Amino acid sequence: MLFLCPNTYHSLPENSEKNTGNISIIEIHDGFYQSFNDSGFVDITILTMPSNVTNISYNMYDDNLVRYSGIIQINSTGLNYQIPIQHHVISPCICVLSIEINSIEKSYGDYRVIIDSYDENNQNDHAPDWMIIPSEDIVSINYELLQLKNSVSLPVDSQTMLVKSSILSELNNEEYCVNGLLISDNIDTGNLTSSESNYSRTQLNNGQLSIEFDVSMFDDGWVSILYQIGNGEIWSQSVGCIHTKLDLQSPIISIDSPTEIDERIGLLIIDASSSYD
Repeated sequence: MLFLCPNTYHSLPENSEKNTGNISIIEIHDGFYQSFNDSGFVDITILTMPSNVTNISYNMYDDNLVRYSGIIQINSTGLNYQIPIQHHVISPCICVLSIEINSIEKSYGDYRVIIDSYDENNQNDHAPDWMIIPSEDIVSINYELLQLKNSVSLPVDSQTMLVKSSILSELNNEEYCVNGLLISDNIDTGNLTSSESNYSRTQLNNGQLSIEFDVSMFDDGWVSILYQIGNGEIWSQSVGCIHTKLDLQSPIISIDSPTEIDERIGLLIIDASSSYD
């Protein structure tokens, strides 16, 4: 099953920059894919502590159903925290642990870790499944090349992987994505044009796969990036999804002034706006 827009690449200036998403303020120990055959913890370290951060909230999703959640209060001196993995609640599943660092006013990031929870008694029959999901949300895309980091699960005997993807340009802010996965029935993924890229297991870094998307052929507005991972015959059941604002064009500044002014009075009107807002 799946989809994506034709991947026609345009030549870019030598000084073309890449959008790499948000600056991570936490480190997730043991990576963005972790397996558990018993209860345990995901350990995190806060790398940068904004002064108004108050707590860490977490949700454990099983196919977008919240199995459990919680809040950990942040103290002024502590940088290391543990997110509980309630094995007896979620096993067996390939779940997504969502971690947010919050202040009273806003969240400083939503980080996603794939949790592979299985029954210890059936360990010999356990086989990790295909799954890919963006490790973080992207607030906006400001450069023609987007480097998107993804949390990945793949079978233990798979040394290579294919990712097929589509980019949809939209006029409106459609709510296609929830927690990094496609949930909308309005998109027929089977009829979307897709491109495929080949990757090696050796390209995984800390449970993440970095994928580059060229968005230079799209106009400013809203875009959805949809993608699946597999071996060409078997594909992940879930569809990774990023829905964000594309804002590539430089801001336009216009200056209006009267043709004649009193020498005692000066008037300067500046109207600046981005190509999108």
